[in-house]
Amino acid sequence: MRWMLLPDALLPLVIAGIGLALMVGLLSGSAAFRLLGLLLLFALLGPIIEGVMGDMPPWVGLIIFVIVVLGPIVLQ
Repeated sequence: MRWMLLPDALLPLVIAGIGLALMVGLLSGSAAFRLLGLLLLFALLGPIIEGVMGDMPPWVGLIIFVIVVLGPIVLQ
């Protein structure tokens, strides 16, 4: 999952950190479940996105990145 900027071996530590933040009170239950759902989504979609983006030329990936990053800013 190179695109997630987080190594696969670090995912259990992130999940434990979310649990600790939930126990300490830094996160609400719904926010913790949203973060865990996002991590699960990243883990499931990672191989698919890497397969699709690996077959494209780099400039197409750059265009998709610019659209995804600047799209919400322009639409405000």
